Amino acid sequence: MKTSLQANQPGCSPRDPLTRGLLPVVIHQLNNATQLLANFQALLTLGDADEILRQRSGDIADTARSVHELGYVLAVIASASGADLLLERREARGLEWMLQTVRDGLRREGRDLAAPSTPLPDLRAAVGEGWELSWAFGALLYVAGRAVPTDARVAWRLEATEHGWRLELDGISTDDLGELWPLVVERLPGATPVEDAGRVALALPADWLRAADAPEHGPALES
Repeated sequence: MKTSLQANQPGCSPRDPLTRGLLPVVIHQLNNATQLLANFQALLTLGDADEILRQRSGDIADTARSVHELGYVLAVIASASGADLLLERREARGLEWMLQTVRDGLRREGRDLAAPSTPLPDLRAAVGEGWELSWAFGALLYVAGRAVPTDARVAWRLEATEHGWRLELDGISTDDLGELWPLVVERLPGATPVEDAGRVALALPADWLRAADAPEHGPALES
């Protein structure tokens, strides 16, 4: 059964930093992938196509995987801005792909996040319109990463609790998050905001995520 997020009001909001922060990163990386594919096409015109494909199969597979993952991130941030590019697409590993893109964006500014201490959970399919949780996850990490000095890395965790899941940002206050914090709360009405001394957190329902089975797993989603 699909989980309703009735407060979801996508649109170009000045409070949403993720689109303006990550869109240049995604477009740049997609351009790089397109250039690689153009190079492969040029090679195919110069020699034995079967042999070239055998020799470069790993590069081609990596490029295809990158385009697949970046396409998801682009669809999420576009959907959060009011353009429903995600449609019916759902990806269990969406949080992993969003995290990688956020870190790529921060690294362009000489910043980064602490690496997750445990494997990220899988997204379940039936949460809102599919983009809200990935968007909120990425936006919070992106803004938190830019709120600290460039030589610092925000410690964060997304872990199972007795009653669900908890995304926690250490050393980050609601003041650091600015207008993003109420926007996240607005777009995730099923989540419970938590403001402790020296950290902010979101308590998430148990049925929004599921523990990853293994580091390598397929993209199939479980509702």
